[in-house]
Amino acid sequence: MAYTIDTYYETEIKVKGSKFIAVIFPVDRVEDAMNRLNDVRTHHPKATHHCWAYKVGCPVTGYRMSDDGEPSGTAGKPIFGQLEAFDVTNILCVVVRYFGGTLLGTGGLIKAYKDSAKEVLALAILKEIRPEYLYKVTFDYVRMPLVMAAAKRFPGRIVDKHLDQNPFLILSTEREDEDYLIPLFKSYVLGVEVDHAAALNPPDFKIEKYIQDA
Repeated sequence: MAYTIDTYYETEIKVKGSKFIAVIFPVDRVEDAMNRLNDVRTHHPKATHHCWAYKVGCPVTGYRMSDDGEPSGTAGKPIFGQLEAFDVTNILCVVVRYFGGTLLGTGGLIKAYKDSAKEVLALAILKEIRPEYLYKVTFDYVRMPLVMAAAKRFPGRIVDKHLDQNPFLILSTEREDEDYLIPLFKSYVLGVEVDHAAALNPPDFKIEKYIQDA
């Protein structure tokens, strides 16, 4: 079981003069996480470090972490460790540090960043998130009416689309059975039985599992 958040939270702790401000945001995509990170950097331009970690997707399709100039493994990894400990996804956690003049050492940094992330996550109201599996449909323009009709019958929903040059759809479903869902969608578009559709690969239409870039 995985969880996520639906709003912003912020906490602050002080360790030997250094101030650690932890913030978490709900994000659905990698681009959302990077945009929120830039917002934090803009809001705290004089901070010494902006360390962070994110996870997106359920099941997880992308994650990253950064020490942002702190010694390797002392910031991003302990932040990410708390995302794992709380079993959360579709979330960005940024811990902003204002240096207070005293070096904390490797162990002290790890504890400070871990405690910061833990405190803000403990404050958050978590909600259960259901698994989401994504499929990308690419097609020639002449196929569009059939593809759009198939999308309406598909056991899921359209979460992204581009219908101009090089059209495509991104479909989301809670069902995991890829070996059935891909032939099923093909059968809707091609007008054949599911078993027959599995072996067909027309050059002007394709559906495949889609994983966001991390």
